[in-house]
Amino acid sequence: MLTNSKNRNKLLSLIGFLILLLGCYKNEDEILALLKEIRGQNENLRVQVIKLQQTADSVSNALKLANNNISIIDKKVDSIKFQLSSVLTQINALNLQMTQANANISDIQKKLSELQTKCTDLYNLLLQYINGTKIVVGDKVNGGIVFYVDSTGKHGLVAAEQDQSSGGTEWGCNCTAITGTDTSFGMGSSNTSKIVQQCSQANYAAKICDNLILNNFSDWYLPSNGELNLMYLNLKQKGIGNFSTTVPYWSSCTASYGSCGINGGAFTFNFNNGTRISEYRAGYAGTGAVRAIRSF
Repeated sequence: MLTNSKNRNKLLSLIGFLILLLGCYKNEDEILALLKEIRGQNENLRVQVIKLQQTADSVSNALKLANNNISIIDKKVDSIKFQLSSVLTQINALNLQMTQANANISDIQKKLSELQTKCTDLYNLLLQYINGTKIVVGDKVNGGIVFYVDSTGKHGLVAAEQDQSSGGTEWGCNCTAITGTDTSFGMGSSNTSKIVQQCSQANYAAKICDNLILNNFSDWYLPSNGELNLMYLNLKQKGIGNFSTTVPYWSSCTASYGSCGINGGAFTFNFNNGTRISEYRAGYAGTGAVRAIRSF
């Protein structure tokens, strides 16, 4: 059974052994015995594929109860189930071939080996779902586009699929002290909370993200410079996300700029060339794009 690694390896070893035996048999009776042996292995593989199909159904049902991104996951599991059905069809065809007098043993054995490899690959893919679905950069899940995934493959960050502002939005509270922001990766949520707590202006970049309700999620925030940089590397550089290359994006990080000094500016990130620059907090037509992110 493919859900048992020892049995799976035993089956692979047996098929390899049969390949070696094929070159040694010369007697017709021995050839017929080998065909019978291959037919038995073929039947075992067919049973295993059916069990894998049942496993795929079970995984799909379990994920429906445990995961919010069921439409994405269903498509992936359905793809595995479709491929398993194709393998099963080919196994049935091999069974039919082996009943024919002019059966080509070498060809049947080769196809059986290929199907075993295919089945093992599908099994390993199913294990990813059994052990916990792994999300990868570029996936559209959890309300946006994934641009970072941690080592578990289950948690990370997503960016909204479109800008919340295409330019001209103010960072907010120009010349007002906003303390405690950090440019590091992972600090966007904390920065946004501090900005909202300390800035009473009616509408500005961090407030837009904090008030955003998108794809049934309401915990969006303005990214830090470190997070914008990763969005640039993992999404923009790969042609994902429809980011502006003419209007820099606001970060949630304060910067010293202009006549107000330390209270006059904030960092922006240019997605045209991946550079960080300081701008006046009072946005104008040439700056002030906003792209919200959230963690999952």
